[in-house]
Amino acid sequence: MAKKQTSSKSSAKSTKTAAKKAVKVAKKATAKKTKEPEFEFNIQDHDLVPKHEILSEEDIQTFFERYDLQPTSLPTIYIHDAALKGLNPKIGDIIKISRSSHTAGSSVFYRRVAYE
Repeated sequence: MAKKQTSSKSSAKSTKTAAKKAVKVAKKATAKKTKEPEFEFNIQDHDLVPKHEILSEEDIQTFFERYDLQPTSLPTIYIHDAALKGLNPKIGDIIKISRSSHTAGSSVFYRRVAYE
């Protein structure tokens, strides 16, 4: 009977060791699956992204005088918008967006930079 007890102790020990190894392997596998790759590219270079540019102070003054508008009357674009990534805008800047169109040729839109 003494032999059976030692063999059951050793099998229990090997089961615990195997379980620990399985947990380690599972953690490594899930860590590899959940890690997402990071890609760096300039979104402004993409064909489907229209041209975005920050207006100068003179252009802003001319724009508001010409159309008799206030800055708050413009639609907003959020400062964290992906299209503004390389421009480094400040809150309150006016962004000129130039889109090409098959029917109109080109269209120009203006947005005020805001924080969400």
